[in-house]
Amino acid sequence: MAGGGWPGWGLPLGLGSTTLLLERLTQAGAVVEDFRCLEAFTIFAVQFRYDVDPEPMGLDRAHWLLRAEQLVEHVAAIIGSEA
Repeated sequence: MAGGGWPGWGLPLGLGSTTLLLERLTQAGAVVEDFRCLEAFTIFAVQFRYDVDPEPMGLDRAHWLLRAEQLVEHVAAIIGSEA
C-alpha cells in the first residue's frame, strides 16, 4: 500500500484517522457507536507526537487493546463482505 492507509477506503493512517474511519464506516451503513470511545486517543496522539506532556489517562491497556482489536476485526468483516 503506497503511503499507507486502509486499502480501497482512501484513508490515511495517522492523526485523526480513527475519526475518518468511523465516518466512512457510518457512511457505509456500519454501526460504529461502540467504537467512538477510541477517538479519545486522537488528542493523546497529537500531544505525544509533538512532545507535549500528555495528561495521564489512567489507561487499562488490556481493555483498550481489546477495543482496538475489535475495531480492526469489525472493519475486516465489513471489507470482507464487500468483496
